Amino acid sequence: MNLAFAMPCAWSPRKERNKGNTYYWKGYKIFNCIAHTKRISVCCSLDENVSKLETRILEWLQDSNNKDNKRLMIGLVGVPGSGKTTLASHTAARLNASRTGTCIVVPMDGFHYSKQTLAEMDNPAEAHARRGAPWTFDSLGFIKALEKIRKKETVCLPWFDHHKGDPEEGAVYVDNLVPVVIVEGNYLLLPDKPWNTLPHILDEIWYLDCEISEAMYRVFQRMVNDVGLSPGEASFRVSYNDSKNAEIISSCKCRADVILDSNSR
Repeated sequence: MNLAFAMPCAWSPRKERNKGNTYYWKGYKIFNCIAHTKRISVCCSLDENVSKLETRILEWLQDSNNKDNKRLMIGLVGVPGSGKTTLASHTAARLNASRTGTCIVVPMDGFHYSKQTLAEMDNPAEAHARRGAPWTFDSLGFIKALEKIRKKETVCLPWFDHHKGDPEEGAVYVDNLVPVVIVEGNYLLLPDKPWNTLPHILDEIWYLDCEISEAMYRVFQRMVNDVGLSPGEASFRVSYNDSKNAEIISSCKCRADVILDSNSR
């Protein structure tokens, strides 16, 4: 079921059952659902979205059926600039403030191909210019890592160092006892191989929805204010790369289990 938090985006053949106007999806009660609507969303603040994600996780933790050595893996996806990294980190921090070691965030960014690997591709200039596109990630390495996490193995994963502009190996430690893992990244909903295996690994995938124009403005500001690019260079990068990637990501949003709104009020 595709939801703009408690509202369907498009009806899909997952395991649902209904009683009147209340739907049950994967054991999770969804109130006031209206089936077959295209998309319904309410503009929400960061704190509201953190509360929604936290509430879902706490319900899972409190469910007695999930206490026998099980682990919840939630994917969080959105276009660049949608705020998914902030949402993931804030949610994990709030959960861990209540009980240490409850949640960890696994970012897909750590699986960027290194600059050296991009330089060895057939068209190095294009590979560097399009860094962040699906084919510039080690998708198979990412999937294998998530499969190990699914099996509750202890793993050390790479982290993308924005100062170096390259992944740092072994920077993310995922203990086998952590009950909740938030997997944050751009391409968790792609229907193409090998990305299309991710919905079978993750329990749920949440999409943080944001108008592409607004998200690209946020990316532009980040490039100018944080990275130090000139407005002209930042504008070129957004139009040549980030906006193209955003269109790919946005086209897959109705494959998500839950849709949250991330547009500014």
